[in-house]
Amino acid sequence: MVAPPAQEYTWNMPFTEDVQATIRNTLPEISGRLLNLEMQDMTDPLEHLEVHWVIKGNGVVMVTVRPRFGSAVISGRNWLNTAYFELHPKVVGSRLVLERTYLEFSTSA
Repeated sequence: MVAPPAQEYTWNMPFTEDVQATIRNTLPEISGRLLNLEMQDMTDPLEHLEVHWVIKGNGVVMVTVRPRFGSAVISGRNWLNTAYFELHPKVVGSRLVLERTYLEFSTSA
């Protein structure tokens, strides 16, 4: 059996609430590293961060987060910074949960 091709999603596309909630819970940690800002300094991190994800054939969600080009909070070379992580589906009891891998960062500084 051949796995279905990966499909890319962006934040504005309809998708499961679980994936969006898991990603949103990670944004405070990511925004601090990518933008050198505290979460309380931002009204909504999605105004300043681009979030893209791809679902691989095995159900693993690969997530990329980078500063939104043109955002007022980006200074210097911060717009080159990128964060990567994966969400692995896991059954706990009778629930499907998404387990996040360790965050990896590619920074310009």
